[in-house]
Amino acid sequence: MENIAWKVWQKGKICWWVAMIFVTVGSMVQGFDRLIKSIDLIAEITGLDFYVQTGCSNYKPLNCKYSKYVAYNESENLIRNCQLLICHAGIGTLILAKKYSKKTVIVPRFAKFKEHFNDHQSEICKIIESENRPNIAVVWDINNLAGTVSMMLSQSHLLSTPIDINSGKNNIVNEIKKLLNTL
Repeated sequence: MENIAWKVWQKGKICWWVAMIFVTVGSMVQGFDRLIKSIDLIAEITGLDFYVQTGCSNYKPLNCKYSKYVAYNESENLIRNCQLLICHAGIGTLILAKKYSKKTVIVPRFAKFKEHFNDHQSEICKIIESENRPNIAVVWDINNLAGTVSMMLSQSHLLSTPIDINSGKNNIVNEIKKLLNTL
């Protein structure tokens, strides 16, 4: 039986230079309809090929392949094989993005939209932005998502080779500890 990542990778290429864009919202009990609706609209307008892990969101994409949840190993395969990763500011996802040197667009969940219990994802994004990494973009305003996706896809020079996951994990863990100590 073929795994999901392989099926998406094989069937998901829309042209010779753009492959599947993986969108993941994690496993929070709150939905992330704001992100999924925006992705669905971008897919409708552009024809780009998105595979969306929707989690507990109520909105079901009309223009994207999707599933509610993806097993960890499948998620890792999708991240490894995607051309662009769009995600919430979940640490596990960000560690995998760094491990596979993926161009990443991060959309933090906000408490004001009932997407999370608090705004710790904003704090994580502020730390990430302070590192000025050219292959990572944070989208604070969902209206800027389409432009950011376009910009990231057009910058093929941002692709690089995978890195040692342990060095990145330790840095992220240290930053999270610092953040927790300030709260």
